[in-house]
Amino acid sequence: MTQKIKVISQMIDDAFLVADVGCDHGHLGIELIKKNKAQYVLNVDVNLSPLKQAIANSRKIIGKERIINILNDGLSNLSIKNPIDYCVIAGLGVSKINDIINNSVVELKQLIVQPEKNHIKMRYYLTKNNYQIVDEIIVFEKNNYYLIIKAIKTEDKHDLTDTDYVIGPILKNQNSPELISYIKQQKELIERIPVAARKKLQLIEITEYERFLNNQWKLEESLTES
Repeated sequence: MTQKIKVISQMIDDAFLVADVGCDHGHLGIELIKKNKAQYVLNVDVNLSPLKQAIANSRKIIGKERIINILNDGLSNLSIKNPIDYCVIAGLGVSKINDIINNSVVELKQLIVQPEKNHIKMRYYLTKNNYQIVDEIIVFEKNNYYLIIKAIKTEDKHDLTDTDYVIGPILKNQNSPELISYIKQQKELIERIPVAARKKLQLIEITEYERFLNNQWKLEESLTES
């Protein structure tokens, strides 16, 4: 089991039905059933090959009858009678994640998303669609950083600051080594772009990255002095 799957699993508690859209080989569903974190898991993938592997993997465990595997593009055109307690969409682009949420046949009240890129656009979409970000975790695995976001549907909109969009409303108050390394990496990616060629959003990003890293340096300095 990968660290990413472990972290996503830890974000889920006492669920009746969890949908894993883009389930790949179905390892998350297996973990949820083994740990009794979900009564049922709905594995969905648009590609037959990984779904076949998910089916083969699920047959090896006790509770395999509680895992449902469906070949489908997201959660559209399905007959789902029970509410989905958590919808996990990991490893896809932001546009695809947004499409899956928008076209779901049932309202998705709790989301756990891990966008491949464009974390700012992901936070923007969630906020504008009345999702409140309640948890964020950075995972470093196989030389890659993964941002995992948990959000819940609310009746109200939740305004975010530039810092919230760029660093994260939860992550901005943290200082884990993974987060600091991730921020440094994001900053370096923008620094490779000539200043004159940087877009407005990139200028905002690098300002927020520099402010965050500078605050971390001041914190370390004060702790050393004390």
